[in-house]
Amino acid sequence: MAVVAQHAPSSGDVLAAALWPHVVEVRETHISWVFLAGDRAYKLKKPVTLPFVDYATPDRRWAMCEEEVRLNRRLAPDLYLGVRAVVATPEGGATLAPAGDPDAIDHVVEMRRFDEASTLAALVVRGGVRRRELEVVGRRLAEFHVATSVPHAVGATAALHAALAENADTLLALAPDREFARRAAALVRFTESFFAACRDKLEVRAGAGRVSDGHGDLRAEHILLERGVEVVDCVEWRLRLARRRRGLRSRVPDHGPRCPRCFRGRALGARRLSRRRRRPGR
Repeated sequence: MAVVAQHAPSSGDVLAAALWPHVVEVRETHISWVFLAGDRAYKLKKPVTLPFVDYATPDRRWAMCEEEVRLNRRLAPDLYLGVRAVVATPEGGATLAPAGDPDAIDHVVEMRRFDEASTLAALVVRGGVRRRELEVVGRRLAEFHVATSVPHAVGATAALHAALAENADTLLALAPDREFARRAAALVRFTESFFAACRDKLEVRAGAGRVSDGHGDLRAEHILLERGVEVVDCVEWRLRLARRRRGLRSRVPDHGPRCPRCFRGRALGARRLSRRRRRPGR
């Protein structure tokens, strides 16, 4: 398939394929660009190295593309279509080829494009989430966490603490102003106090095998209800040892209109989802 090459937005480091002439939108995060084209979406990883991610080389980005597809097919097998190579053409453009092409300049994750109006986040903002749907989501996540249990998670609690400390160091180091630094420092103090108070409980849960190789970034905008329950954007760049309930508070939106009705809806949804999550499994 022929594509038109262009430099990825805001970067001159990696040649990105603007994946054919009818690309309608480009999304950017701190670690990737996503090209939306027709019924497909293509994710190109930025050549960045951060405390929590290493995408420095083309081979590393290819490996992480493969890992992203492998992990996300656990909860969205029909959405993650595979990995494609981006190959430069003699005319100065680029084309897509099977992964591992010897002339590849980079790799992308190929996905089926989904309707963002079908996410749990969008439905909650519109007030369109019913109790039955939340129970279905909770049941699916419970099954997933049981299926991804890590029976002998030695060092899981220490790994979690190290990840929290790394997050804290990064936030403080990158604080753009004094107010952000003040709020980040308060968050660090709270996190450390909470972890110290709960460490024994965490150790007991880890010892009982209640650790999962889970999602790592489970938020309402990542839960799709278009065709049953599908969950996207599982992180591929870290060891994903975490307590099963990690991220549950984020399964209702943390954005949208700041009105009493929305807050009540989010709180009610969280309680229902938590109850359904506790029933199956251990």
